Amino acid sequence: MRNLESLCGYLAVLVSGASFGTMLTGALVLLPAWRSVPAAEFLSWFGANAARLAIYAGTLQSATIVLSLATAVLVGRRELWIASAFAVAVLATFPLYFRAANASFVSQSIALDQVPAELARWVAWHWIRTGFGLFAFALLLHAMVRVRE
Repeated sequence: MRNLESLCGYLAVLVSGASFGTMLTGALVLLPAWRSVPAAEFLSWFGANAARLAIYAGTLQSATIVLSLATAVLVGRRELWIASAFAVAVLATFPLYFRAANASFVSQSIALDQVPAELARWVAWHWIRTGFGLFAFALLLHAMVRVRE
């Protein structure tokens, strides 16, 4: 395998792993913390930190897409194309669900008594995108191991 292919592939694995790890940590640490505090406290915290979370997660997710697509083009393995599709699916959940939900949290336009139910939906959607992230990472890793063989 050539140097550019290797560099792209290993960066894709690294960034995808960081993205998946971030989502998994969020699911196991951040989400339970959000659900354990009063709704007003959660909305205050989310409003103060949403932009930082979006920049961090969005950067990792976007970089995963770019690197996995570049690797798929350079290497041409089917697993890399499928990994790219899963990486796109992670980011696609944002306009499908998270944009509106996050905006209601940031603007505090959601009624306080509706926050627990919306957080439950948020958690379900988050696990879906975390699953997509796991598949993207696993396929990237698998493809790069197979390319070395």
